[in-house]
Amino acid sequence: PEIHTDYIFALIGEEAGIFGTFFVLALYIIILIRGIQISLSKDDIFVQTLGLGITYIITLNALFHIFVTLNLFPSTGFTLPFISYGGSSLIMNFLYIGILLRISKEPNKINFIQRT
Repeated sequence: PEIHTDYIFALIGEEAGIFGTFFVLALYIIILIRGIQISLSKDDIFVQTLGLGITYIITLNALFHIFVTLNLFPSTGFTLPFISYGGSSLIMNFLYIGILLRISKEPNKINFIQRT
């Protein structure tokens, strides 16, 4: 376990104090709420499931990292999304956010019923 990957939340708490940790938690809560809003505003079930899955991947990864920092889970290598050092994790998290942004810009499907 390294401080820049597995315990970055502890470092934030040490350097920025309780305000820094609450700020980081608030950012992940905003990602959670906004991701749920984006997903549930769409009509397509696949898009809703995709958006909710991506939202939960990001927020649960952050939650697991915080639990590891609080010594509630064993140190397993969960990175804190967008903050921890790591190339592939950071790329995947940016890809997830990009997909969520695309979902938010996608218009809802309009079903036209033709009467005969």
